[in-house]
Amino acid sequence: MEGSAENAQAALRIMRKWQWLQYDPDGRPVRPSLGLNLVVSRLAMAGQKRPHSAVLTLLCKGELLATGDYRWRKYEWGNLFYLEGTNADLDQAQWQKLADAIADEQRQFSDNEWPSPHVNLEKLELEKCDVYNWEFGDNRFSTALCPPDTISFDPSYFEESFSAWDIEVMLHDIDGLDSVTEEPSNLKSGRPAAYDWLEATNAIWAKLYGNELIPTVQADIEKALILHLRKGDAEPGQSTVRPFARAIWEKFQEH
Repeated sequence: MEGSAENAQAALRIMRKWQWLQYDPDGRPVRPSLGLNLVVSRLAMAGQKRPHSAVLTLLCKGELLATGDYRWRKYEWGNLFYLEGTNADLDQAQWQKLADAIADEQRQFSDNEWPSPHVNLEKLELEKCDVYNWEFGDNRFSTALCPPDTISFDPSYFEESFSAWDIEVMLHDIDGLDSVTEEPSNLKSGRPAAYDWLEATNAIWAKLYGNELIPTVQADIEKALILHLRKGDAEPGQSTVRPFARAIWEKFQEH
């Protein structure tokens, strides 16, 4: 994996000193996120060595979480699969594939080999794809996978393409943010809550159990919450509903 564990832990110690915890208009703690490029740049300014490598290591280990827009395609055993998401959780496995692609390239260079930067994904109709593209400065990355020295008739043959952009990252654990679903203890005195989050959460669970709502990504739950809480032209913002949608989504995936 690109970057050492020690380097990654040093970066994590720096990030834990940052102000992460914030509150929504109702006084509830929310899990804030920062742009990938901002996180890398702040670490660099703090003197962190190879900050992009450290961030990637932490994302692979799950000590940093990430959200963003993504597009995924795969060909395997004669089948084509396709999935995309908006403002969705980016799976740890995709970060590991990026790290593996970087490590494989470095290994080939160290062995005096000249790795090919591109691969053709014929079944997916994608030509000259970058094996990987780690553009942390633009909040995006991509990978293109195909086992070498195989043909499409081999049992082990597959093609896979993944790209993510508008990436934001956050700490996995933040002191003071035990659960976004608990009632807040620090609401401003005399100020009623703008939304009934308990009722809204229960309403979404009712839709899930009744198969009225079949989400494929967290953003589907965010949209459902916004629609449920809309009153005329007034509605909560996506960043306001996100912590509640995340809690529902994580529980929903366990079933």
